[in-house]
Amino acid sequence: MTVANPMKKLVDRLASTGFSAAFINDLMPVWWDKSLEKSEQSMLLLKMHFSKNLGLDLASLLDNRRSVKFQLAENVHYKLTKNKKEDQVVLSQSLARSMAKLVASAAVRGYKPLPKNAGLIRQKILKDHPWTGFDNLVDYCWSRGIPVIYLSRLPKGAKKFEGMVVDVDGRPVIVLAKKSSDPSWQLFVLAHEIGHIGCGHVKEGAGYLDEVVDSDDDNPKEKEATAYGLKLLTGSSRTPIGPKSGGLTGRQLAKASKDYGRKHQVEPGHIALNYAHNQNFIAVGNAALKTIGGHYDAVEYVRDALKQNIDETEIPKDSRYVLSRLV
Repeated sequence: MTVANPMKKLVDRLASTGFSAAFINDLMPVWWDKSLEKSEQSMLLLKMHFSKNLGLDLASLLDNRRSVKFQLAENVHYKLTKNKKEDQVVLSQSLARSMAKLVASAAVRGYKPLPKNAGLIRQKILKDHPWTGFDNLVDYCWSRGIPVIYLSRLPKGAKKFEGMVVDVDGRPVIVLAKKSSDPSWQLFVLAHEIGHIGCGHVKEGAGYLDEVVDSDDDNPKEKEATAYGLKLLTGSSRTPIGPKSGGLTGRQLAKASKDYGRKHQVEPGHIALNYAHNQNFIAVGNAALKTIGGHYDAVEYVRDALKQNIDETEIPKDSRYVLSRLV
């Protein structure tokens, strides 16, 4: 009778949950060695490692007769595109929540609730900056004890989302995952997630996962978050931007966005993308962004801010390694 290799069996069980062997192998704890596969104690510690860092239910992971389940997250609100189901993004949600927990445990500042009036945040930022930009908002969040992280890796085939905010023991954490390093593309997503916090939606372990963030959602809480975010960025809870006549080229839109931005203290890239969304012409928006210039890598900015605002020694070494690989 052939005895199944414990490690192979574990990898196969995790694969059935959506985690590829390559993904798992890359997140092995630093102390792991192939010689430990025959040790029941080592396999127990390994399962505890994956339970904590991947958001997996430990009881199901320990029982080889059961399918591996994700940790129960009862109060998660999903905003999904048509024909998408919650179970298609549960893996992404679980990973994001796990990373949020790690970061929240190491944040150096306590959480200070946001004002219900987004205009107050905007006023504070505009004292030192020409408009409310992505970098300003990331810094503001951290100054209030609200971590902002970017989930850069998921297992192959896992469904992504654009933004998520989750309560971790009374502290909201924002997780960005939109596939773009352009700060203007990330700006509205971040503002929307901040809106969920400012509107009082995020409490008692609640989480809001937005597969796509846009201004056309009819859900009351999503509309509230969008209105808060727009007021934060533009000074108005509703700011549809379009041409007075005819359409604009990318170069024309870039110039108009800069002019409008300087006059109304609105980030030019947001103006260009707002226009492109309302005209259903994303290509011209992207062309305008290239001409506007002055952009930096938003993902790297988030990573740098994370390093500056947490005490890494508060995170166990193995979890710290997982965090470095996923965010």
